[in-house]
Amino acid sequence: MKRTNEQIDYSKLILVFNELAEEQQIIADKYENNDGWAMAYLCRWIILEKTLKALYGARVKISLHGQIDQWTNYLNGELKKAPPKITNFSVNPITIPGIKNIKKELGRIPYIEKVMSSDAKWRKKRNAIAHSTEEFGRRSTYFEYKQDLDAAIEELRRRLQSKIA
Repeated sequence: MKRTNEQIDYSKLILVFNELAEEQQIIADKYENNDGWAMAYLCRWIILEKTLKALYGARVKISLHGQIDQWTNYLNGELKKAPPKITNFSVNPITIPGIKNIKKELGRIPYIEKVMSSDAKWRKKRNAIAHSTEEFGRRSTYFEYKQDLDAAIEELRRRLQSKIA
């Protein structure tokens, strides 16, 4: 079975994003109301991280289908030379995909790029909270981080919706 022009199902991805965003926003609001800034930040971060992993996983799956098709063609005698070995069948990324891979799928994404960059303060803060239970020192600091994170989430929503339209 040859798959041609296989595409990411952005309508399914936007549904997952919307459900996740709604769920995490409710939880984040509860934490904010109780001055749980670090946990509220992680709730917002989860929206980006899980959606970007799902997007990249969908792309990896399509790529893997192509590699499998090459092997099927080879095994059926349609190719004389064996294709490259498939060394990884995982379609569920464990780590956040690199910004280059995200940009390949979504195009220009300045807010997402800003907060997801591995050496940026937003990602460092996420790691400090998740790995060292670090808190925000002041309420105002949380809201500074939140503003940029919310902009990245909204940018992701817009970019996903633009892929459907």
